[in-house]
Amino acid sequence: MYVFAARRTSSPLAWFYVKGFGAAAAISTVSIFLPKPWCFLAFLVGLITSIALPVIAGKRQLLSNARINPLQFPHRFGLIFMIGLGTALFCVGEAIADSKDSAQSLTLGTLYFALITAVFWRFYAPLGKEIEQEEVFTALSGPQGGRLARDLFSYGQFPGFLGVVLLAASVKVLISEHDPTLNPTISLILALGLMCVMVSILAIDITLWASKSGWKQAWIIPAIGLAVFVFNNTPVILLLTLTIITFGSGAQGAIMRGNILRNSQEVSPAP
Repeated sequence: MYVFAARRTSSPLAWFYVKGFGAAAAISTVSIFLPKPWCFLAFLVGLITSIALPVIAGKRQLLSNARINPLQFPHRFGLIFMIGLGTALFCVGEAIADSKDSAQSLTLGTLYFALITAVFWRFYAPLGKEIEQEEVFTALSGPQGGRLARDLFSYGQFPGFLGVVLLAASVKVLISEHDPTLNPTISLILALGLMCVMVSILAIDITLWASKSGWKQAWIIPAIGLAVFVFNNTPVILLLTLTIITFGSGAQGAIMRGNILRNSQEVSPAP
């Protein structure tokens, strides 16, 4: 991908990523053939190299000289979310099929699917309008665009992907184990997963839409913490509460973005 972009644009940033990510991929590939524990060390070096590249590019001012288009943001985050969600749904579905307590497993699975649907809608429903409403954003360059590319484009999807994995893993354990003593710990992991997902989504709202309105939606983070504090021993009620909270946050986000779109259309002169 970066080779194609570098050949078409001759961008110094693209060529920098070709060399950097190429080296990281080569190191990670070599780790497959190394014995333990050297294979883990080599893979870690490759991973750290990949994560550090946007920071190094920022230090070299390569990002500051590149034009950043926020309209590509939904596609970047959308791909990561779809990979994570697809894998998570398969894992939970497999746990339901193998479970002996069909009633409880079906209840937990249904609530999990409802929560994932809420997360999916919270991310996609309001965000899709960005593609058709280009007047909301302008192509960014300079230090502001460089920070956006480094922090949001490069790293913003990591918490969301981690959150989806934690959500699926916690619900799968709840369905498979049926051990009440695990409920507080698994509930905490479940809540942490949703918090990670919401951090990614809130980063979009605060950075790309409206800082003040975006911060007003941060109430969901303490709300998740309160829910796990109150319902940590009852996973079914916790899942239901988290689903309702997520739908509420989605409605608030949709209203905020809709208002911004309408205001931008009123201010923009007719063609």
